[in-house]
Amino acid sequence: MAQQVTSPMLNALRQVSATVINTVSGALPDAPTSYPSTDRGKEALRQAGLAWAPVPGLISQMETALSSAATDILAVATNRDLTPEAKSRQVGQLVDTARSNINGLADSAVSAGARVLDVLRAAAYPPRPQPEDAIQEARLAGIKADLRMVLDPVSANGDDLARRLGDLLGRAVADGDDLTTWVLASSHWPDDYLASRGADMAMSTWPSLVSSQLDGITSDTGLRDVRRAYARVSQPQRGIPALEVTLRVAVPSVLGDLQSSPAPFMR
Repeated sequence: MAQQVTSPMLNALRQVSATVINTVSGALPDAPTSYPSTDRGKEALRQAGLAWAPVPGLISQMETALSSAATDILAVATNRDLTPEAKSRQVGQLVDTARSNINGLADSAVSAGARVLDVLRAAAYPPRPQPEDAIQEARLAGIKADLRMVLDPVSANGDDLARRLGDLLGRAVADGDDLTTWVLASSHWPDDYLASRGADMAMSTWPSLVSSQLDGITSDTGLRDVRRAYARVSQPQRGIPALEVTLRVAVPSVLGDLQSSPAPFMR
């Protein structure tokens, strides 16, 4: 009977990939048309769907390539007719070939995922006002300093930080402060700030809070759909960010383990 090729890291890769594919595919159109739409929300979802379409296949190819490489490496490692030197040489060659192929697939999947996030984010959230204004950079620095002054004393536990950010966004919207609204709703500053505080729960709830605030000031249901889609696909634990982290960590780890000690892959 053929051996099943497995390992904790390989299993984690399979599990995370399946979760992310299910999450993202459920948030985007099943079969995006090739014809552009004049509706901003529908067009963003269409473009995101087209960008995501090849990813499940890329992941499947990558997992197949990893399993195939593991099978070939195990065959070499358990071949009693080969000297240790010959085994080491052949295993190294197999790993190098697999790494080149698999890294290319992983890079393509990560790039496609980034494209999905960029398309949805650009359509879902307010654009930066007057980006050509050179003086604006000084204003942005002041806004971020003021935000940190308010947020730094707030506990990073639970979702307290996300709620406080939501309050600040609501105030900026009510005051008609377009630049602060852009910083909080559209830029990556809140994500970077929450990450620097280690506020994992706040990071997962923040996109939904942003969507709720913006839904209250727009009548465009198409853009609401885009924001809901972005909130789903950008989840740190179940969305595209989780896939990127897993690919960058798991693939090198699996290949390294195969080269150094393939025995644990035999079950």
